[in-house]
Amino acid sequence: MQTTYFRGVCDRECRGADHFLDILHTAKDPVALRDAWLAWHDGVGRPERPLFENFVPLANAGARAAGFRDVGEMWRSAYDEPPDQFLVETERMWASVSPLYQELHCYVRRKLHTKYGELVPAHGVIPTQLTRDLYSLNWNQLWPEVVPYPDAAPIDVSEALVAQHYDPLRMVKTGEAFFESLGMEPLPATFWDRSVFAKPEGKVMSCPGQRVWNIDGPADVRMTMCVEPTHEHLWIIYHELGHAHYHWAMRHLPLLLQQAANPGFDEASGDVLQLSMTPAYLHAIGLLPTAATSQEATINALMHLALDKVAFLPYGYLVDKWRWEVFSGKTTPGDYNTRWWQLKAQYQGVGPAAPRATTDFDPGVQGHLALNFPYMSYFIAGIVQFQLHRALCKKAGFSGPLHECSIYGSKAAGAAYERLFRLGASKPWQDALEELSGERQIDADALIEYFAPLQAWLKEQNRGHACGW
Repeated sequence: MQTTYFRGVCDRECRGADHFLDILHTAKDPVALRDAWLAWHDGVGRPERPLFENFVPLANAGARAAGFRDVGEMWRSAYDEPPDQFLVETERMWASVSPLYQELHCYVRRKLHTKYGELVPAHGVIPTQLTRDLYSLNWNQLWPEVVPYPDAAPIDVSEALVAQHYDPLRMVKTGEAFFESLGMEPLPATFWDRSVFAKPEGKVMSCPGQRVWNIDGPADVRMTMCVEPTHEHLWIIYHELGHAHYHWAMRHLPLLLQQAANPGFDEASGDVLQLSMTPAYLHAIGLLPTAATSQEATINALMHLALDKVAFLPYGYLVDKWRWEVFSGKTTPGDYNTRWWQLKAQYQGVGPAAPRATTDFDPGVQGHLALNFPYMSYFIAGIVQFQLHRALCKKAGFSGPLHECSIYGSKAAGAAYERLFRLGASKPWQDALEELSGERQIDADALIEYFAPLQAWLKEQNRGHACGW
């Protein structure tokens, strides 16, 4: 399955996901968007199907040998609570963020309807290719179409990075400087010696394909990424460095405890720092000419972030919801694709680029399926990162609106965060969360608080329009 996924679509040459993403990001003709989406899903998804059908019973046999009913139950057991209770908890989390997502969907759909006409119904699902992502897992590329205030100060620092001659190493060093400002232990010299920040000449390397690796345990942590001087890549670097610092900090623990408190904490580790990349912070490090503080600029910044973090949440939830049903036998091979699109419509409000058959296998284009890697951790991270951010802002003594907080330079916040990292899996995540925040349950209160100004603005913009699908 991995070979099929990473080989990509092969005719005269093999083209990977990055090739089709480039088309989706740049093409102006909606037919080209549709064709790129179909080429990837038909060329990779269909060959994956028979492999996955054979894989499911084999994986379940392994899970049963380890004492679980199936693979889904085994994955859910990583969260320090009964696996069936985790099903209830994740549904509760989704229900709490769904109203915000629906307001965002309503606004974006209306903008796309204005641009594409009847290709995007005034009330209904959004054709997935028009979100300009292979999976509709985020809507970042829609920013030009949906920006609330086009004349407000921009928050993209790509031009500044190019103008100031940022190379890949300087990009990563800028992210590392944030961690150092918190007083956190620096990454080892081997990280800088052995990591790969640019595609080596004459080598085959998946780009995009960013990842942090523990080659020989946490004492040898490395990063691979084809870094370019863009706002998006700076954003990704903070995420990846969070993984690196988390694993480096727990190297003193016994091997079995050298993992995050739960998988969602690991994914959230760097995302928490992304929330501190405020306009004021970017101005402080010389990448924005001014600290954008107007009401218009605030809504712009929150919208830009919501297109990434809020738009992702339903996708982050449904990938493993689908796989849990497959591993449990609730969804059988004949219903694989039908059930996938039922969940996509139910949670994301998106539909396929063209009619799909039961013999297609559209979930197969998700790399995490080929890797047999759980996905729910990304959904958990999408919620808990705001909870951790709020707790660290309190440690830093910040008392203003949550979306304005940057913990940059706060040694108190850094000490608390590094303490969480150093705990690894030595305590249940509920204890680790309580030690940092005083809370024992993952909930979306902090996320809702963070996006409160945007949600109020969206409700006003959507007034008089039919939302939902």
